Amino acid sequence: MALNFEKRSVAFCFVDKDNKIERCGGILGTYGLEDLQEGQFADDVFPFIEEMSQGARQSRLMRHVAIKPGIFADVHLIFDEKGLWIVLLDATPEVERLALMQQRGNEANLLREKIHQLNLQLEAANSTIEKLQDDIRKITRDN
Repeated sequence: MALNFEKRSVAFCFVDKDNKIERCGGILGTYGLEDLQEGQFADDVFPFIEEMSQGARQSRLMRHVAIKPGIFADVHLIFDEKGLWIVLLDATPEVERLALMQQRGNEANLLREKIHQLNLQLEAANSTIEKLQDDIRKITRDN
């Protein structure tokens, strides 16, 4: 699957070994980060990297991270000898699409359950009708 970076609104930040943002670029506004400033502590802006500074410094991809409410990104964390590169690729449309698919799946499950319940009621009603028909046949035979 080829990535179309123009549609993914690429943004990046470099975080030094003191956990301070050294430089940023790309389309930061997509993520509500247009006010980001050099010298800010990265943990204050990107709380999901806090564990990175404490654990093994391995590059990784974190998919569908909520950057701000309603704004999601695939976050690439790339470590080098000088610090950490944080690369954001917009995943909001994909997350919205997946949420819609999940919602439709849930609605389909609810409809299946409702149909099942209606079928049970219909079977009970049919059973009652058959019993009444048998009773009518008995009565008409006896008379």
